[in-house]
Amino acid sequence: MTELGGAEERDTSGVGVAVLAHTDSPQLRRLLRALHPLPVVVHWDRRSPAGPLRAIEQDAPPGVSFARRYATAWGSLDSVRAELWAMRQLLEHPRVNHVAVVSGSDFPVVSPQGIATVLARYEDRSLVKTFRLPFDRWGPSGGLDRYQRLHWRVGGRDLSLPVSRDLPEGLALAGAAVQKILCRTHIEKIHHVVSRRPEILRRWRRVWLPDETLIASLLLGDGLVCDDPEELVNDLPWYIDWGAGGPSPRWLGRADLPAIRAERDERRAPGRTPLLFLRKVGTGHGDDLVDVLESDWLGLTPGQP
Repeated sequence: MTELGGAEERDTSGVGVAVLAHTDSPQLRRLLRALHPLPVVVHWDRRSPAGPLRAIEQDAPPGVSFARRYATAWGSLDSVRAELWAMRQLLEHPRVNHVAVVSGSDFPVVSPQGIATVLARYEDRSLVKTFRLPFDRWGPSGGLDRYQRLHWRVGGRDLSLPVSRDLPEGLALAGAAVQKILCRTHIEKIHHVVSRRPEILRRWRRVWLPDETLIASLLLGDGLVCDDPEELVNDLPWYIDWGAGGPSPRWLGRADLPAIRAERDERRAPGRTPLLFLRKVGTGHGDDLVDVLESDWLGLTPGQP
């Protein structure tokens, strides 16, 4: 049984999904099938082999298109450029009012119709977990060193030098989860700002992990994107387990179903955002969990290409 159901679910045109992937084409196929018929734009890392992407392009579900490819190395500004490009491409669908930004290792826990039903309630609000820096979970400096040092990624290592520099006018130094759901109005304003103020992207070129700070710094800035704090819902509708520690959440499996169900049930309480996605799963990591989600939660045939 899917979590949400009923005649009110039938229209899915209000939600688009930007999928940022770099590997594991079999899991990407399962994700695209689970999202159909939502409009989807896939970004495939330019550093990854093109063969798997060409195969997906040939038999992707209707409504799936593909973004200009950037080399989205970890910690690079091109990760932000890929995200911005994919979101802008989805706004070409005139009825899309929200865009969910997901990775190739995310997976929905409700049907596409259920996702659209939930997000229709939020109208011109975005769902994104934001916080101003310093943030106590981001190291001794609270994440300030991400901006106050110039960073280079060399041979898999982060090299940095201290620098004294002010923020571009109107921005507030902030962080956010990479996963997010932005409304059309906010996406349009973000594009308006970065296209007319190229110094912002230049300034973020040497920021560490800019995909965790740039959009948040725009959203929490002085009226650049949001006119009212109520436009941001500071709640992330993802199940993510950071219990393993380190820079990435742990892989999920079938044994996590009780915890996922408990999170889903807790989020049904008034004032909470319903659970829509989880992270992270992949081929050889959580196939058994995806099988259950496909068959019991989404009404699909497990593993079907």
